[in-house]
Amino acid sequence: MGEPLLEVADRAGVFIPTGCLMGSCHACEVELEDGHCICACIAAVPAGREYLTINLFVDPTW
Repeated sequence: MGEPLLEVADRAGVFIPTGCLMGSCHACEVELEDGHCICACIAAVPAGREYLTINLFVDPTW
């Protein structure tokens, strides 16, 4: 298993909002470069990957 996505984003200076930190509220949902959506709070960058491109959603209610 790779490094937690939220830790990698934080180190890169990218803020990903969170809510429940269990993947239930989807506040941290990001879209991967292949179009799949994941909850960043329960996801990791796959081991051995040098980079991972994600798209952040904007929700003014969070």
